[in-house]
Amino acid sequence: MTPFSITQSKHRYRIVGLKSQRAALSISAWAACREAALFGMPSGALLALPVALRVGGPPSLSFLVWLAAAGLLGLMTAFCAGLLRVARPLPTAVTFVPLGLVYAAGPLTFLGTLIHAHTHHRPLGAATFAVLSLGITLLCFAFAGRTQSALNSGDRSKRVFGQVLLYGGALLSLGLGLRGFLALLSVAKTHPAYLASVLDGLLGLSVSLVGGFLRCPAKVEHVARIAGPLAMVICALALTVALNFPGTSEALRHSCALWAILKPK
Repeated sequence: MTPFSITQSKHRYRIVGLKSQRAALSISAWAACREAALFGMPSGALLALPVALRVGGPPSLSFLVWLAAAGLLGLMTAFCAGLLRVARPLPTAVTFVPLGLVYAAGPLTFLGTLIHAHTHHRPLGAATFAVLSLGITLLCFAFAGRTQSALNSGDRSKRVFGQVLLYGGALLSLGLGLRGFLALLSVAKTHPAYLASVLDGLLGLSVSLVGGFLRCPAKVEHVARIAGPLAMVICALALTVALNFPGTSEALRHSCALWAILKPK
């Protein structure tokens, strides 16, 4: 028997019951997209700040680059968060994929560093890395699946064992990959554009994940019916207006990797 009930009021459906069960009801695709669109505009404005700070020039050019980046990144964040919100609720088995990637990051970094240092025949080294990395990744996914099944078990001892696997695997991955990660960061210091692109990508991914799984209150859901599409129009207008000024597109290309991919020279 379902531990909650749904009653129809004058304007919307009202869910009464356990709060932990409300996430089981998925909202419509259009409502999810409107909420993601409303989330995209302030997220784009936030993500555009480091892009504008990297611009060397007068404050007016920095403002135009921020305006263009806010529109571009707002549209991209709304698109990515909307895909996640439409797909909710995701199957529980999906969570082992990012966990497996965390487990595999350290061993793959260690393997790449080892092959690069001891292999002089580059094509042979690349083929060796491809074969071994595939095996390591599959093993890490299997290990992540075992960890997840232990954590979701009803037996307390199995859950404790799952926690040991979780923290032990993460620490092992960190120990194997720490040296390679530090070496990568030291090399990236001589390439500021590369480091900035990586940081922007990680920040954008984090914000998109938050927007994809954030549970909005009922008032926000109601406001998003009009404010969501309006926010996307504002982002598109901000991008279009800012790019009409001379020099904005070129400055945005040098400070934003996404625009450099979309509008190469």
